[in-house]
Amino acid sequence: MNQTILGFFGQKNQWTHDHSAAICIDDSINTYIQLERISRRKHDNDMPNQLSKILLDLEVDIGDLEIGYANTFSLESKDFFKHSDNNILSTNNEVEFRNDGTNTLEPVKIPGRILDQKVTAIVVPHELAHIFSLIPFYGKFNNNSLLVHVDGAASVSNATAWYFQNNHIELLEHTTVFHHALLNFSYNDLTFDILKINRLHHFSMPGKLMGFASYGSGSDELLSWLRSRDFFRDYNEFSQDQFIQEAKDLFGYDKDTIIQDHQMNFNIAACMQKHFEEKIFNFIQKHQHNTDAKFLYYAGGAALNIKLNSVIINSRLFDEVSIPPPAGDSGLSLGVVAFLYWKRGNEISNSLNPYLNNYGLERESYSPNYSIDKVCKDLSKGAVIGVCWGDAEAGPRALGHRSILANPCLKHMKDLVSMQIKKREWYRPLAPVVLESELENLFQDYICSQLMNYMLYEFQVKEQIREKIPAVIHCDGTSRAQVVPDENVEQRMLIDILKTMRDDFDIPCLINTSFNMAGEPIVHTKQDALNSAQNLGLDGVILGNEYITLR
Repeated sequence: MNQTILGFFGQKNQWTHDHSAAICIDDSINTYIQLERISRRKHDNDMPNQLSKILLDLEVDIGDLEIGYANTFSLESKDFFKHSDNNILSTNNEVEFRNDGTNTLEPVKIPGRILDQKVTAIVVPHELAHIFSLIPFYGKFNNNSLLVHVDGAASVSNATAWYFQNNHIELLEHTTVFHHALLNFSYNDLTFDILKINRLHHFSMPGKLMGFASYGSGSDELLSWLRSRDFFRDYNEFSQDQFIQEAKDLFGYDKDTIIQDHQMNFNIAACMQKHFEEKIFNFIQKHQHNTDAKFLYYAGGAALNIKLNSVIINSRLFDEVSIPPPAGDSGLSLGVVAFLYWKRGNEISNSLNPYLNNYGLERESYSPNYSIDKVCKDLSKGAVIGVCWGDAEAGPRALGHRSILANPCLKHMKDLVSMQIKKREWYRPLAPVVLESELENLFQDYICSQLMNYMLYEFQVKEQIREKIPAVIHCDGTSRAQVVPDENVEQRMLIDILKTMRDDFDIPCLINTSFNMAGEPIVHTKQDALNSAQNLGLDGVILGNEYITLR
């Protein structure tokens, strides 16, 4: 008899985001759903009202399900880390789970209801759901491993460290000391003002601040001042004059208002990045020294910070560093099902690829009804082409199945693709996608890691190659590349294009950015892709095995 497990993340309040659900049958991920992809609402947190419809669409027998969901913090208390929001309540009265217990780092069992059926759910601590979200991508944890979660807020912490040995997990530490360092990247009034971001769009701030920080340098003097002022996290219009006056007196700031592209603001952002890196790296380093762990498994929203990831890998503290593509909250549902399998002594199979977003998509084999040469010729001449092929990526980064591709050798492509087409900010870099066999030709001083495959590592571009691919090099000479193995079944379409671009057109990589406009979710279906391609003004779009020219 098949063993079917439903895992989801679904509490609804003003802070929760990126709801998702995963269904495993026996030991394999059968269905994974990032809610925003099907609702077309960025960071959608309406799972309570969508869960019953999803289960009905999938024709799941609710009575046969083992159910688990990840908890989160509650805003009912000023000290929200001590109170869990475990309730899942739909407005249409079709889904109901109630639990008002205090938070622990242990799973709890609670009664509930989906449609007319009474069910039981395991509430999995947010922290553990993050950590176990690694298993679908990397397989079971190695012995002598350090497991780390760092996130804005979970159930009782924003950071935990665990030691794994002989299939046993030992809690080493849970803490909230990173709260302010993380808020600089998510909810800091000074950062809002510098980046000109509306508070309602604070979920977009971590990636933007990371890109902006590369234009500055984080001096010890400036960082000390920011720390003494708690990074002006309660900065607002009433204290702006005080901030500007101190900036003038101490650092020679020469403006009467906050000017985004002023060097001091770049340096402030660099200090925030430096502070973030130091705090989290020291936490990881401390526990590595205490345990002599050889492997690091790291998840949570902080694990999407590519600069910190690169610091960890380049330190050579660990033999291997693993981070899941959906390191943030969109991966919690995967972590729930993996945790439930592990608790009962079973293992969930690892997919070894990030293409798990498959709800509502038809499975198709790779058999292109178009000429790869035609696509590559168009790209070489400056065409910007969208790709919607196969199952979609899990997580926030496009990895070739829901991507926009363009020629990185054309310098104007950076502004064209990023600013004109996608409406992104000028300071945000574009990433390349490159074949593994081309790494040595383009980059230097890198350490091979599976993070490369998931666009979670930063490369230094060789000086002699920078003029050749200017559209994918950031201001600091780095590139956040996705690396594709030269042979990979799931990426055959992308591999064929990359090989042809290299061999026939002397173009060693391609621009690879997510297939969406700023503020919108990545496209999911072929119809989404066609609509988006037309709205963005792309020159063409690959829809499964078809290539459609649009201009």
